[in-house]
Amino acid sequence: MRVPWLLLAAALLALAPASAAAPAEPGITTHPGYVELGPGSIFDRQELKVHLSISKAMLELVAAAAAENEPELAAMIAGLEGIEVRVFEVAPETEPAVSRTIRDTARRLRRQGWDAAIDLRLEDNQGFLYFRFGDDRRRPVGLAGMFVEDGGEAVFVNIVGEIDPALVGRLAARFNLSLLGDALPPPPPPSDPQR
Repeated sequence: MRVPWLLLAAALLALAPASAAAPAEPGITTHPGYVELGPGSIFDRQELKVHLSISKAMLELVAAAAAENEPELAAMIAGLEGIEVRVFEVAPETEPAVSRTIRDTARRLRRQGWDAAIDLRLEDNQGFLYFRFGDDRRRPVGLAGMFVEDGGEAVFVNIVGEIDPALVGRLAARFNLSLLGDALPPPPPPSDPQR
């Protein structure tokens, strides 16, 4: 089950240069699609393997670079405010506490109005994927993913900004990321222009 999360993280890493691991922009922390994933002392004791933080400015640069050859990808990226990815090596003695923190974070997201797309619990693995919708409930304005594997690592992903489910579905199909496309909420029905 670790492969889809690692593919998503690898795809995000490919979008940014190595210098992109900067702190989140101050304004992004107030965006409704932003969530602090993995806070707390339990993660202070885990080895951080990957920390990717892509700012709005960097996303605009990537969108401009992709515009000619991948216009759909450029359009999707242009609507984003930021991307945060963290991958932790989980020490065996702290696995129960890490799993508990991830479950607590998932509950907190549900209480804050995030909608579950994936709630996965297989043996010693668990994963959660949530979407936060805007006030009009038509499009997600944030995605939060958390996954922990027994004897391995914890992965946290937060994509902040307007997400077009139909566009992401088409891109997922094009790049063979079927799990991502399947997890997205359905696009809203077309509006009736006669109303």
